Amino acid sequence: MDEKDLNTALTDLISKIGENIQIVSYKKYKSDNSIFIQYLHNKYNSSASKIASVVEVSTDNIVETKKIIDSLKVIAMQVSAMKPMALDEKSINQKTLDDEKDIILKQIENTPDDKKEQIVKGKLNKFVKENTLLGQALITDPKNTVSNYILTLSKENNLNLNITSMDLYTI
Repeated sequence: MDEKDLNTALTDLISKIGENIQIVSYKKYKSDNSIFIQYLHNKYNSSASKIASVVEVSTDNIVETKKIIDSLKVIAMQVSAMKPMALDEKSINQKTLDDEKDIILKQIENTPDDKKEQIVKGKLNKFVKENTLLGQALITDPKNTVSNYILTLSKENNLNLNITSMDLYTI
């Protein structure tokens, strides 16, 4: 940071503000075939905020993808605003899905048995759509999903775009 190693920069910051600061974890973003789109919400200044998100978009053409970075920033905004728990259904922890299924079964315990399976399936699908980034309705166009938005950007710009990862940081 500012051409100082992390420990020196941290010591300087602690001395300056008089508060003990501990770095619990960190992540370094680097890839040869991805770009990382970041979004800061409730900014304190140009590099600090209460909510921050980073979305990794893999691509077959970094140069062309950088030209549409403003369009892709919507995805990082989506992560900050909607706080999805996973990228897609495969990424959701199985225990989370099992717990949600148990809740649904308790809610419909007085429902006839022949209808329960269909109701559970429908409610679980809704849960997955609402809690996965690719399944969510796009914040800028609720009639569209994040998944469809990425597909459209890919086709319109003749690119192969895929959301590879996402991170959400909150204070």
